[in-house]
Amino acid sequence: MSVPGPVAAEQGQQPMAPRIARLAAELATAGRAGRAAVLQAFWDEVAAAGTPLVEPAEPDQHWVTFLWRRGVDDVGLPEPVVPVMVMGGPALWWQLPQNVLQPLPGSDLLFRSYRAGSDLRGRYVLAPGDPLTDLPAAGTPAAVVRSARFQPDSRNTAPWELPADDPLRPSITYSTFALPSATAAPWVGTGAAAPAGAVRCDRVSSSILGNTRRVWTYQPPGGRDSQLLLVMLDGRDWMEWVPLTETLDRLIADGGLPPIAVVAPESLDTATRYAELTCRDEFTGFLTDELLPWAGGRVPVPSDPARIALHGMSFGGLAAMSAGWSRPDVFGTVLSQSGSFWWTGWDAPPGSPELVPQRFADSERRPLRVSLDIGRHEGEAMADSHALMAQTLRRRGYELRTHEFNGGHDLGCWICELPAALRWWAPPTPAR
Repeated sequence: MSVPGPVAAEQGQQPMAPRIARLAAELATAGRAGRAAVLQAFWDEVAAAGTPLVEPAEPDQHWVTFLWRRGVDDVGLPEPVVPVMVMGGPALWWQLPQNVLQPLPGSDLLFRSYRAGSDLRGRYVLAPGDPLTDLPAAGTPAAVVRSARFQPDSRNTAPWELPADDPLRPSITYSTFALPSATAAPWVGTGAAAPAGAVRCDRVSSSILGNTRRVWTYQPPGGRDSQLLLVMLDGRDWMEWVPLTETLDRLIADGGLPPIAVVAPESLDTATRYAELTCRDEFTGFLTDELLPWAGGRVPVPSDPARIALHGMSFGGLAAMSAGWSRPDVFGTVLSQSGSFWWTGWDAPPGSPELVPQRFADSERRPLRVSLDIGRHEGEAMADSHALMAQTLRRRGYELRTHEFNGGHDLGCWICELPAALRWWAPPTPAR
């Protein structure tokens, strides 16, 4: 029997990956009596392989197919259960109506297939009964209500829970995947377990900001004094949600990085984060005049700014660039991942310029090195403002590294892309 290749589905003309096309052909020839056995064999195969289904496409591309089983996956869910929408990975969040899973005739299967570059890494949720309207702003009550229908893929083998940190950021469990050429997860080594660095968590009060927060410190393995210091904003995310310390342990043990100490202050909650990380001079003062003097009692704090890097992601990238612009005498390098350079001010009139790119455009070059990472699937506002930031820095003569990865606005991507930025700042040392 000839098995059709990728074709268009009847409903919505969506593409059909090879395995789904083969299932359609098998169902068409099985007859009514044999369909149940064909479907059960398919679902047994899916259970063993895990989801999403991944199949090679043309060179440097793969099919990624998301699945839903009617009568099984919708049991116990509140009405309505259709449409079922997938969001994340190749299913872009600003194209929700195009991400609806469609039925395969004669089956209990809903599916949506995408062609994606073989280096894609992503996280996603399924959303039965989603209204398919534009997503409300993050950190709003409407966003909490909307996300109540988001759920992980029950057949995915790599779930990732992001716990709630305040009422406007509820706990969500994502499903994750990485295609074969995605940047490797750097904490996975082939040799013996790497020696572990020393991690501690303290509470630090700020008279400048008028609050108290947790701050993590990391000393490299072996108790060796480091001559380099990495200050990482949104420290809770890095220390509790992704394996940052295991990554550093492995890279240092393998000679991929010199010994690096880390100071990582948390962001307290969504509202405080939005207030502090949006170019606020007081936050820069907290970093330079309170955090680093406090950290000096726990890790070495170099006097040479070239040996101190300030890292931030999303709004943290915005804050890091603002602080680097203000205090290059303290922070000699800024490492930004998906910096929110589109920000113009909470009350700025429409058409106002992006604040941080404008600051760099209007001033003489500072003694500052900058690394900018951006994901290919982060949306027009992020991409355009990132390009403007890079263009401005180049025009002003800054030493600049730029990198685009195949992924979205995603902590799971950032941890995998981080080692390359760190190696640019702190070149590797010979393996011991």
